[in-house]
Amino acid sequence: MAREVAANIIKRYPSGFRVCADLDFHTDGSVMVLFGPSGSGKTTLLRCLAGLERPDMGRVQFGSEIWFDSDARISVCTHKRGVGYLFQDYALFPHLTVTKNITYNLSRKEARERLEDIIGLLRLSDVRDRFPASLSGGERQRVALARTLIRRPKILFLDEPFSAIDATAREQIRGEIKVILKGFQTTTLLVTHDRTEALSLGDKLILISDGEVLQMGNVDEVFNRPVNQKVASIVGVETVVPGKVTAISEGLVTVDVSSERLFSVESKDISGDVFVCIRGEDIILEKDVASNSSARNRLRGRIRKIALEGPIVRIIIDCGFLLTALVTKQSYQELALAEGSEITASVKAQSIHLIPRV
Repeated sequence: MAREVAANIIKRYPSGFRVCADLDFHTDGSVMVLFGPSGSGKTTLLRCLAGLERPDMGRVQFGSEIWFDSDARISVCTHKRGVGYLFQDYALFPHLTVTKNITYNLSRKEARERLEDIIGLLRLSDVRDRFPASLSGGERQRVALARTLIRRPKILFLDEPFSAIDATAREQIRGEIKVILKGFQTTTLLVTHDRTEALSLGDKLILISDGEVLQMGNVDEVFNRPVNQKVASIVGVETVVPGKVTAISEGLVTVDVSSERLFSVESKDISGDVFVCIRGEDIILEKDVASNSSARNRLRGRIRKIALEGPIVRIIIDCGFLLTALVTKQSYQELALAEGSEITASVKAQSIHLIPRV
C-alpha cells in the first residue's frame, strides 16, 4: 500500500552551508531521482531521510510513523525505519561469500525463505559461492543491492550507485538495475548528478541546488519544462535566450527574440519579458529553404561552430540569436554541414518553453 513521505527539514553545517528541504511523495514503487550539481545537498537530504544524519530542525514522517521531529525530540534510528541504504562503496564483507554477504544478520528462517528469489532476481546464481574480490564492479553492485532488497525495505536509498563502475559498463548496468527495481516494486530514491542516469532510470525527479529544492515532478516535465532560468541551466537546456511576449491568441503565444519572431504553445498564462528555452534535440536542420516541415518556427541562419561529442554533434547557429542544435553524426554527415554555411532550423511550437523573466 502506498504511503506518503513528508519532510520539512533544515540541516546546517559549520561552513554556513545548509540544506532546507520541503517535499512530499508517495511510495508507489517508482524511482525518484534526487538530481543536482555536486555539492548541492542531495546526499545530505538522502541521509536525513534515511536516519543516517540528524537534521537541526523539522519533521520527517512516513505514513503515520514519525521518523524525526525536532520539537517533540523524536529521532528514529535507521534500522527501525525499515529502509534500505546502498553506499557508494557497497561495503561488502571481503571474508564472506556472496550468499553470506546477502543473508548477513538475517535469521535462518528469513534467509531460507528469501534467498533463492533474490539470487535469481539479481542473476547471482553463478557467483553465489565466490568472494567479493573475485567479482566485477557490476557483480559487486548487484550483491550489495541483493543484501539491501532481501530485507524488504519500505524505501530504498541509492547514493550515486554507479560511481564505482567504469564508464563503459555503466550503460548496461543502468538497464539491468532499472529492470530489477521495477520487478521488486520498491520505491527508490536515487542520488545522481548525471543527466543520462536521471533520464534513463527516473520516473520522478527532485531537483536540488545550493541546498534548496527548486522543482519536483515527472522527469520529462522537469527536464523539458523548467520553472526558472537556474533550473534550465542545471538540466542542460541548450538555448535559453531573453524574449518578449507580444501577443496571445487561441493558445498560441507570439514571442519576439532579437530580430526574430517565435511561436509557443503554453498551458499557463504568461506575458511580458520571458526566457525562451529550446532543447537541442528538438531542432530539425535542413539545407533547403523550401520544406514540407509542419514546424511553425523556421529560422534561417549561419553555422558559427561545430563540435563533435561522440555520437552527437553540437551545432551553434546564428539566426539573429545563438541557437544550439544537437544532431546525430549520421545527420551531420548526410547534410554535409560546415562552419560558415547557411542552414534552416525548424522547431515546433510545443517544443518552445517560456519562463517568466523577473
